[in-house]
Amino acid sequence: MGRWIKYGSYYPIWILRLFKKDKCTVEREVNEHFNVSGKVGYLKNDFVDNNMKGFNEWLLKHNRYSTYEAEQLILYDKRKAEGKKDNYADLSGSQPQKKRWIRENIWNSKLPPLIRPFIYFFYRYFLRLGFLDGKEGFIYHFLHGLWFPFMIDVKYLELKRKIERDQKS
Repeated sequence: MGRWIKYGSYYPIWILRLFKKDKCTVEREVNEHFNVSGKVGYLKNDFVDNNMKGFNEWLLKHNRYSTYEAEQLILYDKRKAEGKKDNYADLSGSQPQKKRWIRENIWNSKLPPLIRPFIYFFYRYFLRLGFLDGKEGFIYHFLHGLWFPFMIDVKYLELKRKIERDQKS
C-alpha cells in the first residue's frame, strides 16, 4: 500500500538471497532456508520487495503457502512421534536457526492451534508497536500475523482429522 512498515515486524531481518547456486541447497520450498557451503555476507543497505501485484495475488499466493505450511506441521507431528528433532534449529545460532528453534520448541509444541495466531497478532500489533503504522500497519499485521497463521492452523487441523479418519478406516 505504498507505506514502509516500521513497527511490529522483524526489521531488520537477514534473509539469504544472493549466493552461488552450486554452493547451496534449499531446505524448504516456502519460507526458504538455504544451506550454503562457504562464507556468506550481508548487504549494507535495505533490500526492498516492492510487490505491485495487488491484494488478490497476495491472497492466492498465501492460500497456496498456507496449504504447504499445514503439510509441514503434519510432517513435524510425524517427526515428533518418531522422536526426531530439527538439527538446524538452534537458539544460539543464526537468525533463521533461532526462528526454527522457536517454531520447533514453542510454536509447534506449546501453543495450541487456532489460539497461536491471536497470540502472534497481539505480539506484533501491540507489543512490537505495529499499531504505530496506521491503517496500513493494521492491514499488514492482520493479514501476516493473524489471518495467514489462522488459515494454516485451520488447514492443519483439517489434514490431521483426515489422517485420523483414514487410519480408522
